[in-house]
Amino acid sequence: MSEKEDKKAEVVPLHIKYPETLIKKIDAYKLENHHVSRTSAIFELIRIGLGELEKKK
Repeated sequence: MSEKEDKKAEVVPLHIKYPETLIKKIDAYKLENHHVSRTSAIFELIRIGLGELEKKK
């Protein structure tokens, strides 16, 4: 899914409990990659992960 498609998609609120160690890694990624929010870092990590899955198919 492209960024344009992401912006057009319906937004669904989702509450997820993360292990503290994962939050620390996400926050480090956020700082290293100049993301404004933790949410934007998580979105990018998910897109990267899904892209890797597609490559394996």
